[in-house]
Amino acid sequence: MDEAARPARSRGLRRYLLLVVIVAAVVADDQATKRYVERNLRGRVVRVMPGFDLRYVRNPGAAWGLFADVRERVRRPFFAGVSVLAMAFILLTYSRAASEQRRLRVALALVCGGAAGNFIDRVSYGYVVDFIDWHVHLMGRPHHWPTFNVADAAITLGVLMIALELIPARAPAAARAPLAGGAPSAAAGAPLDGGEPPAAP
Repeated sequence: MDEAARPARSRGLRRYLLLVVIVAAVVADDQATKRYVERNLRGRVVRVMPGFDLRYVRNPGAAWGLFADVRERVRRPFFAGVSVLAMAFILLTYSRAASEQRRLRVALALVCGGAAGNFIDRVSYGYVVDFIDWHVHLMGRPHHWPTFNVADAAITLGVLMIALELIPARAPAAARAPLAGGAPSAAAGAPLDGGEPPAAP
């Protein structure tokens, strides 16, 4: 192999190794927690702390239970197809990300891992297992955030990272503000080159 090509190949391998490691970690954690919840939390609610419970929920729909009432023979292939297209788009975007955009690639890998975790559930069971339940009591009534899982958390974190990455860096205000009178100039009577100030006419 050409010696000059080895560094580029090594960078390419590290680039995709990052993707594989993050996706595998997210999928492994997501599936392990879901299977644990299925075995141990059916019909139970575990209070972790005030406002944070664990409960077993089957979500046949999308996020927040959208389209849960659609017939399974339509819903199941639809969500599977959408998941495949989403993961393909994420992988394509990842492959085109610049080498210095490491945070963007980490974010895309998180989203891909989350999508893969929920995709496994949809193909295997026709529903997604959710179990993280956040809620608050306001005016004596409980208000719940839609129950979610590790895959959803990875997707949310990845999307937030992507949004932050896409926000253009803002230059300091002092650098952006135009100087009064145009280009900067030396103060009146100050030497321009470190020498004596000009003589008065």
